[in-house]
Amino acid sequence: MNDLVIHPTTAAALEAWKDGQHHALLLVGSRGSGKASLAGRLASELLHADAVEHPYVRWITPETGLGIEAVQDIGRFLRLKVPGKEAVDRIVIIEDAHHLTGEAQNALLKTLEEPPAGTRLILTAADEQALLPTIRSRVQAVTVNRPVATDLQHYFEQQFNKAEVERATRISGGLPGLMHALLDNEDQPLKPNI
Repeated sequence: MNDLVIHPTTAAALEAWKDGQHHALLLVGSRGSGKASLAGRLASELLHADAVEHPYVRWITPETGLGIEAVQDIGRFLRLKVPGKEAVDRIVIIEDAHHLTGEAQNALLKTLEEPPAGTRLILTAADEQALLPTIRSRVQAVTVNRPVATDLQHYFEQQFNKAEVERATRISGGLPGLMHALLDNEDQPLKPNI
């Protein structure tokens, strides 16, 4: 994850999770903290391939729906056979899991308790308390802390000019996901002619 700017405490916790035995991770952080980017990068590292293009990665987002149908789709996806015998060969990412309906969260419990061998689940949430206690007890939660300000500035100044980075830092409050959106997306609604 060397090409992302991550707070050292968060980076250490993520490395420990990757090396550990826990199959489910909950990335907790405010909107714009870069949780989805971290989830994708973790998946890519675990599979040794691009998670966006990988056939054995299922990415559930608010746009695809966070109801019972999404969890049923995960169940069907996890019943498929995966070729090979890698330690991790299939990943499910659920963005904004705090928006899962109560019915969907209850349906997800069985998968979190006993996922198929080689499966890792990565959930993101802005508010851990919005998840059922039974969900929280089955995942390893890692807080996505704001990166160190100097690391963040250095990272973005390698890609954008210093004045743009300084303005984006002020607007974003140092949230890397929001900073990236401000600097890289012409249509970002918060972007005041940076």
